[in-house]
Amino acid sequence: MMFMVNSLSPIPVYEQIISQAEHFILTGILGEEKVIPSIRELSSSLPANPRTIQKAYSDLEMRGLIVTVPGKGCFISTGAQDRLSKQLESQLAIISKAAHLCRLAGIKMDRAIEAVRDGYSKEYVNE
Repeated sequence: MMFMVNSLSPIPVYEQIISQAEHFILTGILGEEKVIPSIRELSSSLPANPRTIQKAYSDLEMRGLIVTVPGKGCFISTGAQDRLSKQLESQLAIISKAAHLCRLAGIKMDRAIEAVRDGYSKEYVNE
């Protein structure tokens, strides 16, 4: 497991780190109670400012996906995969609204279903 960032991407570096952490959690690459790189370790291996990494870690911690243990490091929290799945499930309303707008715009249902299938079949990490 290796975090990577694309400095040329229009996606902010902290969002790239969050996206990768979510991907690693959902796929089981980072399981419960597994240690993740410290802010210092990550900032030395990535072209990223430690404050940027801290911002990503703070977001992940606020959402209950990681936990910081003083003197020990940062770990994937117990139940992180389930918690993240529930957070993502709540976004289904966005898909429903987009489908409604597609219908109003005259986009055929087959095309919308194709887009959902396409999303399910691709590996989006930092796009």
